[in-house]
Amino acid sequence: MGMNKRIISIIAAVFLFVTASAQSLSGKEFNPKKSVVQIFTTYQLADYSTLRQMRAPEQRSGSGCVIRGDRILTNAHVVSDQTFIQVRKAGEVDRFTAEVEYIAHDCDLALLKVADPAFFSDTQSVELGGVPDLRETVNVYGFPVGGSQLAVTEGVVSRIEVNMYFHSRWSFLTLQIDARVAAGNSGGPVFCKDRLVGIAFQGGSSDEAIPVPIINHFLKDIQDNKYDGFPDLGAADQHLENPTMRKKLGMKDSQTGVYVAHVGYNSSAWDHLHRGDVIMSVDGIPIANDGTIPFKEDRVQWSHIFDMHHIGETIRLGVLREGETIQLEFPLKGGVIFVPYQEFEKSPTYYIYAGLTFMPLSGNYIFSSWKRWNDVPTNLQYYFFHKKPSPERLVPVVLTNVLAHDINIGYQNMDNLILMRVNGSIVRDMKHLKTLLETNAEPFLSFDFEDSRQIVVDPAAAQKAMPDILAKYRIDSHCSKNLE
Repeated sequence: MGMNKRIISIIAAVFLFVTASAQSLSGKEFNPKKSVVQIFTTYQLADYSTLRQMRAPEQRSGSGCVIRGDRILTNAHVVSDQTFIQVRKAGEVDRFTAEVEYIAHDCDLALLKVADPAFFSDTQSVELGGVPDLRETVNVYGFPVGGSQLAVTEGVVSRIEVNMYFHSRWSFLTLQIDARVAAGNSGGPVFCKDRLVGIAFQGGSSDEAIPVPIINHFLKDIQDNKYDGFPDLGAADQHLENPTMRKKLGMKDSQTGVYVAHVGYNSSAWDHLHRGDVIMSVDGIPIANDGTIPFKEDRVQWSHIFDMHHIGETIRLGVLREGETIQLEFPLKGGVIFVPYQEFEKSPTYYIYAGLTFMPLSGNYIFSSWKRWNDVPTNLQYYFFHKKPSPERLVPVVLTNVLAHDINIGYQNMDNLILMRVNGSIVRDMKHLKTLLETNAEPFLSFDFEDSRQIVVDPAAAQKAMPDILAKYRIDSHCSKNLE
């Protein structure tokens, strides 16, 4: 017995020596601190309310981590609208200039590159793990605002669900953790057993991280050197937990699914799904009446299936249509949005005619013009939340304001009105508006708005007044560069 113990001790000692030797050959044992980076961003936002200038540059800071290929993974909102970026390793003083290589606003992720290879000396790339289990311990690394030293918080995974990403207002799989995620932690790594299981990205009433399946989707997407984004079905659904509704739809007791309430124009589902269909399965995975699918030992919203696909891939749906079960297959497209929540790295799109200033309705315009949501005109609120595109109208065009001039007397208090028609033609989008105005041969131009008001302009007088209006209001051009 004693001899066996000695043999076991010798074997154990040899194993430890070999392990230690292997670590010394392949590099030091993983140290999370060697992969964490602090990010300093100077950014500048466009002033959608005046068109005359950009807002003053501002600064924000965040966190990130080094991944394979000498790149830095962080949040899109840490570096959005950037004009200058610097990065600094934990525990060091020197900052290095960085650039955005890829940015994905929908899932709030970005990759940075640093030209100077010296930055990556003595760093360690993170290794991606999987989705941790509920109650599993995680550690959040980052640089919260209020200090310059690396901070580490510990907690557990408390929930795994599909939730809204505040940066884009799109919903994806999310890790909810009880480790503190403070301002400045955004973009920092979340580790479980020395493996990256998430990127911290939003805190508040709950602290959350972007899980590995979403990170992997982003990294796979950019393998062709461009980012395409996540696909979207483009159909609004309603849960079918009410037995009377299921009976009316002709569903058997063994059948479950979700009701198709609306199919978005030009979406993935357009020409394939119908209002009144019941989607019972996706890729063979059954959908419950509450709109969930199995995930690990729990359930998540069925939209997660689409998030694991890429644009252009084929989706398979099991559908109940008028009591008959059918199978549908079609390629997935990106999301179709009528009023974007917010656009980044873009200047305002606008067109000025006779002092009438037109813009596409967007969150950028709304958030630039009003500090409180309650102050936003109700017609714009309705469009922002509820209106959807149609074949006739792809983008809502709004009269934001009127630049006072003799040419527009009587119209100067009209603002924030949704434009419907020009000389009787429905306005599809901004480019269509430009075409209608610049090809007009009628002696009058009539602008009809959603609230039934109308503006009538003399085209010849409008053309003559344009240089004077632009000079007085110090505006360089009557339209944005993307409309020239």
